Amino acid sequence: MIVNDPTHTQEHAVEVQIPFLQTVLGPDLTIVPLNAGDATPQEMGDVLRALWGGPETVIVISSDLSHYHPHEVARAI
Repeated sequence: MIVNDPTHTQEHAVEVQIPFLQTVLGPDLTIVPLNAGDATPQEMGDVLRALWGGPETVIVISSDLSHYHPHEVARAI
């Protein structure tokens, strides 16, 4: 796992999800934002296993399939 701040620059899923997560889980949660990029399933599994703390751990997966399309194209998809 590497830290790559530019990959998070255009990503907004975490900011959208935080208010919902805080409402359900409380304000004192710890969030680890990850962008999978071109990581293999094995690499992602390794990272998730390393972060797993037990039954109190929640993993939220989000996908923005039209993130890089212009607005007109995204609306048509």
